[in-house]
Amino acid sequence: AATASGLAATAETIRAPRSIINGRTGSMRSYTFSRFPLQDFKLVKDAFGGTINDVVLAAVSGGLRQYLLAHDEDPDEPENALQALCPVSIRDETERTALGNRLALLLVKLPIDEPNAEERLARVRQTVDRLKARRQAVGADFLLKLAGFAPSTLHAMVARASLRQIGFNMVVTNVPGPQFPLYFRGARLVEAFPVAFLYEGQYAAIAIFSYMGWLNFGYLADAHGLPDVQVLAKSVEKSFKDLVRAAKRHEAFTAEVESAAPKPASKPARTAARRPASAGARRR
Repeated sequence: AATASGLAATAETIRAPRSIINGRTGSMRSYTFSRFPLQDFKLVKDAFGGTINDVVLAAVSGGLRQYLLAHDEDPDEPENALQALCPVSIRDETERTALGNRLALLLVKLPIDEPNAEERLARVRQTVDRLKARRQAVGADFLLKLAGFAPSTLHAMVARASLRQIGFNMVVTNVPGPQFPLYFRGARLVEAFPVAFLYEGQYAAIAIFSYMGWLNFGYLADAHGLPDVQVLAKSVEKSFKDLVRAAKRHEAFTAEVESAAPKPASKPARTAARRPASAGARRR
């Protein structure tokens, strides 16, 4: 019953508005990539709270905002709002040591109308936390689990049919990878950049994969619908750098406040009382 109600709730999600990153998908693709130190994402997360995935979505939101502005589109207008389909982990604290993944799909409205980087992250956190609390990801989780019980063809048909009923402008998927080197027949894997997929009616998809201390972004685009995918990648890069600068300012301000705070007065050292000299000692 819970799965059925979750699926129904997902299907009833408001359809995503049309955007310049949407249209009739062609057969030609373009691709570019970028990479960022994982430590910088942790810096932002530790400064403002949330998860690595929240920081990713905030960076993507800022990048899309800049991309729309570069194409004379107003990201503050409601008709230009963007909604992303995002696989997320729904593990709780009691499942940290369990084997396998517990993933679900969330439909996240990206705060592209927010010009402030820190506020964008705060809004992403609020949105994702609210969706998780409402268990709105259960229906999509059911589609993922179906793969274990049905032939792959049937699974693909059901997934496509269900996803047509909901609205999203693009896929943004973040896959945590190993932070230790991988080898194949003695050859070390130096870098790995992910490739997402395009749904019909979409011009762009972003996949993120972490490996050996780096977060690697892969941008797949319809070659005709979105011919300047490099501009989108540069916009996301600038957006993330804005977050890092905000986190460093926050870190410096916190350190300054802590150093200026009055320290508790230290107690005076206790002096040991001298024992009076004995009569014999005084005579000597």
